[in-house]
Amino acid sequence: LGTTNLTAQIGISEIDKPQTGKTLVVAGAVGSVVGQIGKILSCHTVRIAGTEEKIEFLKSKFGFDKAINYKTAVNKAEATNAACPKGIDICFDNLGSKISDAVTLHLNKKARVKVCGAISLYGNITKNTRLRSQPILVKKRVLMQGVIASGYVNQFPKVASQKIAYSETVVEDFENTP
Repeated sequence: LGTTNLTAQIGISEIDKPQTGKTLVVAGAVGSVVGQIGKILSCHTVRIAGTEEKIEFLKSKFGFDKAINYKTAVNKAEATNAACPKGIDICFDNLGSKISDAVTLHLNKKARVKVCGAISLYGNITKNTRLRSQPILVKKRVLMQGVIASGYVNQFPKVASQKIAYSETVVEDFENTP
C-alpha cells in the first residue's frame, strides 16, 4: 500500500495509540487504512466519503461502523453528531473542508487530530474559509499534529500488517488517466 499505508500505520500506531471504545473519524485513502487499524484495535470508526456507493463499500469491505456523506449532508454538524454520539477522540484529517469544521466542533476533551493533508484547500491557500478552531482546541485541550510518512523513515521496516484490505482502480491507456 506504499506511502498511504505507511502514513496511516505510523500516524495511528506511533502517534495516536487508540484505545478500545474510542471514536475515530477518518477520510481519504490514508483514512481507509487508519480506520481498519482502528477497527482491529476495537475503536468505533467513522469514515467521511463523497458518495453513497463508496460509503457502502467502506462499510462492507473495510468494516467501518458509520459514514458521513460530506457532499449530501445538508447540516454537517448534525450528521457528525449522529455518526459520533459520544463525540470524537481521534480524527485523521486530510480534507480541510467544511466537514473538517463540523468534526472539530464534536471533538472530545483531550482529543487528538492528525493532519496529513488539506485537499479542499490545495491551490487556494489565500482564501480563508476555515472555522477559527483555536478556541475549541484550547477549551478541549486538543492535540493537533501534522504527519508525513517521510518523517519516520527509520521506522519503515517495523510497519507491516496482513490484516489491511485495499482497493485499487486500474485505468488502461495513458490518455484515460486523470
